[in-house]
Amino acid sequence: MKKKFLNVFLILTISILLIPNLIYAQKPVKLIINGKEIKNSVEPFIENNRTLVPVRVISESLGYNVVWSPETKIISISKDNNELIKNEVSIGLAINKSYLMSFDPEVVTKSSSMLLNGTITHEEAGEMVANSAKKTNIDVAPKIIDNVTFVPIRVIAEQFNLKVQWDDENRTVIIEESANKNTIKN
Repeated sequence: MKKKFLNVFLILTISILLIPNLIYAQKPVKLIINGKEIKNSVEPFIENNRTLVPVRVISESLGYNVVWSPETKIISISKDNNELIKNEVSIGLAINKSYLMSFDPEVVTKSSSMLLNGTITHEEAGEMVANSAKKTNIDVAPKIIDNVTFVPIRVIAEQFNLKVQWDDENRTVIIEESANKNTIKN
């Protein structure tokens, strides 16, 4: 009788301890940008304590440009200052690579100008920009899951000088514009 009671007590105790964890694990990650909850058909997820979101969600919500290069598997995200390419803030992330590339705005401007003048090809312009990139290690590499490209949101937001907060209780990433909007973090 004691053994049966002990087994029932043990099973109930373990169940009670696991229920909150199961509920917490199933709660989706929310994304709030500038006070607005961003809804998407593909939900963000957490890997190694980093939140990954579809690249289009973050870029379109902030008005950034995204360029995908299938040959190099590099995602370029840029924020221009309403001028043609000049002083464009731009970063690159390679699929399954744990580094971020910060592109030099002067090189971007120069290579774009040379491309527009026809003095170099698209490939040469891309190589010129890539060779000038500063690489910074990141915790989680971008990845493609079911034809959707996911990127670590904090890395991108902070590179564009945005304020990022994590609300653990509500599993929510909160991103807000900061005072200095046109500089890239190096």
